[in-house]
Amino acid sequence: MSIAKKAAAEAVKGLPNISRYALVKKDGMYQPQISAPLTIEMLPKSQVPKSGRVPEEDESWHWKLIAAPWVRFYARNSAPGTMGVRFDDAVYQVDYDKLAQEALSRVDKMEQDLRTFRLLRGSQLALERLLAPKEEQFGPDNDVRYLKPWYRQVRREQEEADMWDAY
Repeated sequence: MSIAKKAAAEAVKGLPNISRYALVKKDGMYQPQISAPLTIEMLPKSQVPKSGRVPEEDESWHWKLIAAPWVRFYARNSAPGTMGVRFDDAVYQVDYDKLAQEALSRVDKMEQDLRTFRLLRGSQLALERLLAPKEEQFGPDNDVRYLKPWYRQVRREQEEADMWDAY
């Protein structure tokens, strides 16, 4: 056993349930890594609600009467929807919004990969000046707001953290 591996093994001795940990060489150093797969019970409560989904908030009257019709009109006639890009893909820009970045990190890996695929395919279709096939287009009737509940939860957590910082 090398000196580095012995030192890493000594560092791991104090960790609970040592049989679950393995030493993995990362960046030239041995680091402890959990060998057992993560379960839902191991994740923070803020990331996995008991229902699996974040409850929707009641929307105000001005959203229902004024903004919602405009959003539906835009979503029905927008370029992202005809390019096969979902509404949340176009609205929540991860490059500019830290809350959207955190919300996207809480979405499962498959949905992140699908989002990347939809954005790349939409960019390619825009360059070719084509539209996605009808069955791959998204409108207000067949679109799923997969990122909105997570974004709202992250925003509430940020507001709560700001309140605690201001306390």
